[in-house]
Amino acid sequence: MRHFLADSGARLVIVGREQQALAEQMASEPTQPPRVVLDSLCLDPPAGKWREPTPSSDEACLMLYSSGTTGWPKGVVHTHANVASSLAALAACWRMTADDVVVNVLPLFHIHGLAFATHLTWIAGGTLLVEDAFEPRRTLEAIGRGTVFMAVPPMYYRLLSDPQFRLAAKTWQNVRLFTCGSAPIRPEVLPELEGILGRPVINRYGMTEAYVIRACHWTGRGRMGRLDCHSQV
Repeated sequence: MRHFLADSGARLVIVGREQQALAEQMASEPTQPPRVVLDSLCLDPPAGKWREPTPSSDEACLMLYSSGTTGWPKGVVHTHANVASSLAALAACWRMTADDVVVNVLPLFHIHGLAFATHLTWIAGGTLLVEDAFEPRRTLEAIGRGTVFMAVPPMYYRLLSDPQFRLAAKTWQNVRLFTCGSAPIRPEVLPELEGILGRPVINRYGMTEAYVIRACHWTGRGRMGRLDCHSQV
């Protein structure tokens, strides 16, 4: 956190109560310390008349930090143009609409949960159901209220080990799309998993530095449909 605050030059830090003390300690160290506020509190409105910003397409809109596997995490800056084009392509690929309800149990500090689940849902005008974390029984109940479920392979592995998974899956009448990303899913697991779901598990590949790179799309033909993979860049 100290590295992120110093490197990004953040002026505002929004935290939950569990992180407040640590954030305030870290925020006091930079030469120009950022303001720390609780996520449950409203910020004071700015002085003066508010106006809607009109950023250009090549201006920065989002900074995500890389995993830092070869050194300190790097702040990756994305522009309005590349975020919008990537999400629009993925929305078309997965046929996302305002009728979709996306169940998101992924962490929001990672591009998968933040961009592919959250931002994608917003740009399509859909509804987002956010869980605090992945907990198998609670997640099984949440999936039944959605139309799209996005996950990483270990989540599917954990669900397969839960005897309630097969029973719950039979009740999911509205879920049209199951996706997987962030790591390859074991191919030997797919037949059993897709048999339980009655749907294919749609893969996509992206990364912090490049947003959406490649995705399979779901044509919706027949119960298992057909998968086509193509570049989204």
